Parts: sequence; C-alpha cells; structure tokens
Amino acid sequence: MAQPPYSEQAEQATLGAMLLDEEARDTAIEILKPEDFYMFRHQTIFKAIVALHIQGKPVDIVILHEELRKSDTLKKVGGIEYITFLPDMVPSSSAVSEYAQEVKSKAVRRNAIGVLQKQLVNAQADDKPIEDVLAETERDIAAVVDGTVKTDFLQIDDLVDQRVDDIFSRGESNGVTGLPMGINRVDIATSGMQPGQSIILAARPSMGKSSLARQIAKDTAKTGLPVALFSLEDAKERCIDQILISEAMIDSFRVRTGRLSQNERQRISDARARLMGIPLYIDDTPGLTIQELRSRCRRMNRKVGLALVVVDYLQLMSGSKSGGQREQEVAEISRGLKLLAKELYIPVLALSQLNRSVEATSDKKPTLSHLRESGALEQDADIVMFIYREEYYFPNTDKKGIAEIIIAKQKMGPVGNFECSFRKEQMRFADLTSDQLGREVPPENLPKEW
Repeated sequence: MAQPPYSEQAEQATLGAMLLDEEARDTAIEILKPEDFYMFRHQTIFKAIVALHIQGKPVDIVILHEELRKSDTLKKVGGIEYITFLPDMVPSSSAVSEYAQEVKSKAVRRNAIGVLQKQLVNAQADDKPIEDVLAETERDIAAVVDGTVKTDFLQIDDLVDQRVDDIFSRGESNGVTGLPMGINRVDIATSGMQPGQSIILAARPSMGKSSLARQIAKDTAKTGLPVALFSLEDAKERCIDQILISEAMIDSFRVRTGRLSQNERQRISDARARLMGIPLYIDDTPGLTIQELRSRCRRMNRKVGLALVVVDYLQLMSGSKSGGQREQEVAEISRGLKLLAKELYIPVLALSQLNRSVEATSDKKPTLSHLRESGALEQDADIVMFIYREEYYFPNTDKKGIAEIIIAKQKMGPVGNFECSFRKEQMRFADLTSDQLGREVPPENLPKEW
C-alpha cells in the first residue's frame, strides 16, 4: 500500500518555528489542528504548545519539556533530544505560514483519499442505494474542502457544557431562542425555528403558504442573517413582486395594474431601500433534485454561512430515480431535507401541498393524514404546521381577515391552533389586531390547556 501523503520536514519546521516565535505560534494555530499532523509525536507536541499558549505561558524548549513530562508523553515524542532538534529544522520562522500550509495540504489529501476509499466500498455494496452513496460522497468531499471532516465520536463533557450554557442563555430571549416566524404566539409555542430542524408548512392552494414563507425569509434576511429561498413554483420576478408588496404593505392588485398613487410609489421606493443589500438569495430553477438542492446549499453555505433554507414547495422537486413511485420520491426528498438541516445545522422550512381529501371534511381543517404523497413528511419533520382560512370556505364567517396556524406536530413542544391576521391584498401575515381580538391579550399568554 502506498505511503499516505505527508511531509515530515514541513511538520518539523512548523513546530520548530512555533518554539522560536510567538507570532509564528499564532499563525500556525490559526491554520492547523492536531490531526493535520501525520506523525503522532508531532500531534502530541502541537497539542502541548497550544495548551501552553492558551494558558498564556511562555513557550520554549524547557517549558515544553516540563509540560510533556507532566503528561507522561515526553518519551513518546522522542525525549528532550527531539524537542531540542526541532528549532534546528527551521530555515526561517517568518515562513511558518508556508510550512503550515504544506502540512494542511497533505492533511486534506489524506482526508480526500480516506473519503474516496470509503465511498468506493459503499459504491460496490449492492445493498446501499446509489443516491445515498452519491449524497454522502458529496457531503464528505465538501467537508474535506472546508477542512472540517468530523470525527465519529465526541466526548460528552464538552457537549454537556455547551448545551447547559445554551439552555441557561435561553432565559434572556423571552423564550424565542430560534429564528422567529413573525407571529408572536406561534414563535412562543415553538421557541422559533431551531438549528437542525426540518419544518413542514402545508396548506391547500390559496391559503397563503408562499406568502408566509417569503415573509419569513425576507424578515430573517433583514436582520442580516443569510437565507436561501428556492422558488420552484414562481419565477424570481413574481417572487420579488410579492416580497415588495408585503414589505410596502400596499394592494397587490394595484401593483399588478400599475395604478399607483404617489404615496404608494413612495412606499415601494422605501421598501426597495430597506431590501437592498439584505442577504436573501433566490433560486428559481425548476425541477431541482434533492441532491442538486443540497449541493447548492452547501456551496452557498461555504460562501456566506446560511442561517435558513426555504423550499417552495417540495412536491415540485424531482427524485433521483426516473420512473420511480412518487411516494418513494417524496420520501427521498423529505429525508434529504432533514439531512440538510442536520448537516448545515440550520432550520429548513419546506412548503408542502395537502391532498384533496381535506375538502371532503365538514370543517375543511387539515390534519396530518392530509399531507400529500408520503407519510415520510410527517415522520421526518420536527414540526408540521398548517394554514387554514375559514373565510375561504365559508364566506359568511365572522372571521374575515383571520388565518389559523395549526401546529399539528412538534417533537419538543406543544401543539395547537393559533389565530393571526392575514391581509390578503398585501400578502402579509401578522399578529391579530386589537379589533380582531376584541381585547388586548399579551402575546405570552398561551391557551388555557397549556
């Protein structure tokens, strides 16, 4: 078997420079991780230097010798003789960046070889779906490019500390610790959209699901957080029109006809000014496969660091296999969206259609059984929400301008129905007005059954 790529000289020169110069230490620590060194003795020495550096202690041969002796690793690295030898291997400590980059380059090559060898075995295994092999290969190669190949296991101590700190910090956020959806009572019930969550927002046509999704995407991006919006149904021009209408809060019909007052023109101009420069990225490519969508999200995440992905809507995506059953395709898409949320550690909000059987019910309200084409949507999602507008089905209702957000499933929270305002002419959802409530109710007041 061929020797894995590494440079003993580059590793020695990097460590020697770190022993000679504090600035060289800072530079190397920014570029390298212990596992980037191929030789175990070099990993051990690097860890010891970093530990001393973090503690603010001076780093030289004598102090490093004592650090390694206390950790009982001195003999394993070659003793004082090897430590003393390292500075002699440095032509110039000012060139530490070049030495460290050479070490990093070899590490990336080793990681790439490891990924390809692993996926070669997977590709030859008939019992593993080839689409899963391709998706896993793409994910692992992207991680190699990022220099962030993860180890299989993490020790619990650091994880517990991190999660406890996160839990304690939630009290400072009024209970909404994730990305808000813009409807207070829904945000309080869900604590906002959390990293790693797969969220399904489903409704029959004309309920306003695209309007709500675009509103969430726009409002999130206005806070400076990058959002990827996949508009698979509407062209980007129509998508932008709706976002402008929602932001300017003007009648959509007047925008379509161009019959705008001077005041309305000014409001559109003001909306344009507020939207210019926000990190909202729109892709209206039709018929994307889940592999293509995940690949585009990974690339965008490397460029800007995504905070949210919105997919409008998932039934317009294609499966990886031509001629397959639609239920299997949707299950593949559902699983892929969940994996994307977990991989990027961001919420993924996907819109879904409901099947027509909801129209046959007396009250027309959707339930989980009405999700279209696959039970996998309910199974994979962390949250499933529906939009229902009574006035669409019953024009004489007294609930005009009111929509219900129905949280039908939530893995770590309550379910229930939440009324909100829907201004159809402005394509905009909002909290209920005082007139609609009939009285002021603080948004933190939850239903009595909670």
